Amino acid sequence: MSLRTILTMTLLATSMISTRSLAQEELHIGTVGQRRSRPDGVGGLLLKSAGDTVFYEDFALGLTGNNGVGAWTRSGANGSIWKYDTDGPLGAYSSLNEVITSTTASNGFVIFDADRANCDTTVFPPAPFSAFTAWDGYLMSPVLDLSTTPEVHLTFQMRLRWCCGPAIGHFVDVSTDGGTTWLTRFDAPQSGHAFNDDPGTYSVDINLTPVIFNSPSAVRFRFSWAGSSINNSHYHWQIDDVTLTVSPDVGLEEEIATGDGMLISPNPCADMTMVSFDTPAGGTTEWTLLDLRGNTVMAGRSSAACFPILVDQLAAGAYVLHAQSSAAVCIRRLVVAR
Repeated sequence: MSLRTILTMTLLATSMISTRSLAQEELHIGTVGQRRSRPDGVGGLLLKSAGDTVFYEDFALGLTGNNGVGAWTRSGANGSIWKYDTDGPLGAYSSLNEVITSTTASNGFVIFDADRANCDTTVFPPAPFSAFTAWDGYLMSPVLDLSTTPEVHLTFQMRLRWCCGPAIGHFVDVSTDGGTTWLTRFDAPQSGHAFNDDPGTYSVDINLTPVIFNSPSAVRFRFSWAGSSINNSHYHWQIDDVTLTVSPDVGLEEEIATGDGMLISPNPCADMTMVSFDTPAGGTTEWTLLDLRGNTVMAGRSSAACFPILVDQLAAGAYVLHAQSSAAVCIRRLVVAR
């Protein structure tokens, strides 16, 4: 059986099997604060599987939050423009048919209605001001302790139209210190979404794992309309169904043959990790490191029971380490985080 076939079988098993014997799983991901003994008597974290929901917000309760954790907070010079809404943008240059069509749009969503904020809404229809303001406003999530689920993807549904310049001013910022600093920024618009264009409602998926893995206890993310420096004054940004789910690569590690298994430490690692494996005396272990598409990124051979793997040239992210000797064959997940 080829290595690529083994990896493919492992990936399929991960996606198709929703409940596995906990005796086959390693202890590294679990629900916040929840512990119980495994059936084999080993105490540890109750694991979550790939795709499981860690956090979900449908804004049915507005900015108070319907997520079981806490409220959303507005900040920035124009943070008050972020509002709970049910009928879409109402500015002079927007129309009601531009409302988001998210999964739970019927119970409300959040909107940064920049067009409306640049209008006199005491008259109908709203009248645009003679001079426009380019806004800066942020909508921040509650602080999340993801210590037992540090490998997550952030997904949300959005509808966006902006002007009056081509530069993007719509971001997802991430903090790992409760919002004191915001060191990581992701563009929110999908590739090909141009200014003055409204492609309709679409979903965004952002892998937060490389950002939060080393400091997951006080995670916060925010939706940022940052327009003052790029003349971004119009039109609207609507967001709904915000979800954190366990990364699809969690659970890839599977011991598929006999032997005492494999220990990787540290894991996650930044530059180098040490691998302890069941290498028989006088024998060798052949190992291969693959990305999640099954491509080989590194490979080697060792006659030692403990050997190093240098990962300083690899991009941050999750990989699959396959090791094989005459005594055992093991597959484990290796995370590179910086």
